[in-house]
Amino acid sequence: MLQEMLAADELCPEDQGALRATGFLVRNFKLLSREQWLEDTMNHTSRAFLGLTMHCAKCHNHMYDPVTQADYYRMRAVFEPHNVRTIRVPGQPDTSKDGLVQAFDADPKAPTYLFVRGDERNPDKSRTLAPGVPASLGGELEVKPVILPSQAVNPDRREFVIQETLKASSKLVSDAESALSSAEASPLPSEKLRLEHKLAAARARHSALVALLAVEAIEDKGLKGSEQWVRLAKSALVEQRKQAVLDAEQDLEGLKTALRTAEEKVKVLPATAAKAASDMLKAEAAEAAGKIAPAEKLLATARTAMTAPVTTAYTPRATTSYPAESSGRRLAFAKWLTDRQNPLAARVAVNHVWARHFGQGLVPSTSDFGRNGQPPSNPELLDWLAAHFMANGWSMKELHRLIVTSRAYRLSSTSEAANAKRDPDDVFLWRYPSKRMESECVRDNILFTSGHLDETRGGPDLDQNLALTSQRRSIYLRTAAEKQSEFIQVFDGASVTECYERRPTVMPQQALALANSELTQRESRYLAAETTKVVGTDNLRFVKEAFLRVLARPATDAEAIACSQFLTAAPKKLPGIVTTATVSDADSAIRARQNLVLVLFNHNDFVTIR
Repeated sequence: MLQEMLAADELCPEDQGALRATGFLVRNFKLLSREQWLEDTMNHTSRAFLGLTMHCAKCHNHMYDPVTQADYYRMRAVFEPHNVRTIRVPGQPDTSKDGLVQAFDADPKAPTYLFVRGDERNPDKSRTLAPGVPASLGGELEVKPVILPSQAVNPDRREFVIQETLKASSKLVSDAESALSSAEASPLPSEKLRLEHKLAAARARHSALVALLAVEAIEDKGLKGSEQWVRLAKSALVEQRKQAVLDAEQDLEGLKTALRTAEEKVKVLPATAAKAASDMLKAEAAEAAGKIAPAEKLLATARTAMTAPVTTAYTPRATTSYPAESSGRRLAFAKWLTDRQNPLAARVAVNHVWARHFGQGLVPSTSDFGRNGQPPSNPELLDWLAAHFMANGWSMKELHRLIVTSRAYRLSSTSEAANAKRDPDDVFLWRYPSKRMESECVRDNILFTSGHLDETRGGPDLDQNLALTSQRRSIYLRTAAEKQSEFIQVFDGASVTECYERRPTVMPQQALALANSELTQRESRYLAAETTKVVGTDNLRFVKEAFLRVLARPATDAEAIACSQFLTAAPKKLPGIVTTATVSDADSAIRARQNLVLVLFNHNDFVTIR
């Protein structure tokens, strides 16, 4: 996974699924400031995978850790050549609407210079820094250039792109045939002639495309220059010459039609018509007339070319190509990072997983294992977990299983006076630390508890404004600097710029969101109705069932009694906007049950993991 995030384009350049992983490098892309982009790339790569803050070393030697300014720029040289490109995905020829955005080496030979005092305007060009890693971390990079396969160099030559291009060309021919067929009964000969030229041109373009693709297929097999290639190249040239003639004829006929149409409109223009309308039509006629001579010249040139000797000098299909060789720097870095002799990435990874399960990592400063960060609470445990993680093939599933089946994870959150006195911060894991659910879990659990959570996987992202109405999981809600769900953010949603740790807050808006939001109000009504279908009119059973459904624990005797009394004493007067409305006993009981469920959604136990 780490290797693909950093260098999938060099590791497996034809695997579309793996190439998406380079989104790690793409995500900080800044079109107008490459320098800021590379700085962010360095910052997040070092923090995310090494647990090391390197950004201050851009300007001077690191103030706390053994990282020199030269170390910073050697590591920056790993990323110096890379850039971003968007290639086609099946079903969408327009990459501005959809496409695979990936990293690639646009300039494999790009040099790296040390910026004096970190000023990009003042590079020290007296020496070029080779790609490397801080000497204090050990090891060296084994950089080897990577020769890329043809489909990575010319993504427009991929099979699905060729098939979709042929299909689109065939459709243009079919559309032209249909248009001509529909115009057979037209009384306008000029319109029929125009459509005949359009059909002929469409067929010629399709034939030329087929011929070009045949030549490309031979070239991709490495047979350029063979007898077969010569024959196909000459055939492609002939088809292109035919296309040029028919395109020129179509353009000329179109101009003549436009001229005739404008002239006829001028003749039949009423005398009362505004002068501006007459001038506009005359201008259209003059413009068309002025283009006819150049179009006739172009047609004559195309017809002359038809008589010239046939060679192999055909015009290649318009495609976008990229460098045939990648520097191999990022792949070398990724292999160094995941080498069994380098435990840094493994230690950072297990610390992140531990933090997600326990609320805080063994190293509390999850992105800084250096001297300016916080030391590990249980260093031996951290090292053992990292070694176990690597020994089991870096299996996240195995790591999660190990942690959640451990005694430390299965301990109760209940405090004990003696232990609390000796270890109030639970450094030695004598109890499970209770923690607040992450914001996405709060929303998802409201929907899950009522049975409304849509667990369908995949699909496009959802408008962030649908957080209170959609039943999809929160992970599919759009999140960007300017596009965030208020409900998610009030419970400390994820930052859009980094993902190292969340700092939970406690504020009154959270209680207000659970009490007053459209989401909890609606799901409370639904859950109360569904529970009533199961338990009937028995209030005590309703209370016990509601506690199990919402809080995932039984109600205590005191809670059961108090809640039952609340349901029994439900008021028959309900507040209205202007007046007080009297309701029936049944309506009053239903409203009371809905209110009880809403209160349970607001209970501390609902948003707390113990």
